[in-house]
Amino acid sequence: MCMIVFWLDSSLAQLMMTVVVIIQKLLEIFT
Repeated sequence: MCMIVFWLDSSLAQLMMTVVVIIQKLLEIFT
């Protein structure tokens, strides 16, 4: 929960960057 609150306090751009990093890591696992 604390991490979610931290994300909400941060800008949307930073949240998008986090999502992109997670997607890239998932792609590395499946390829």
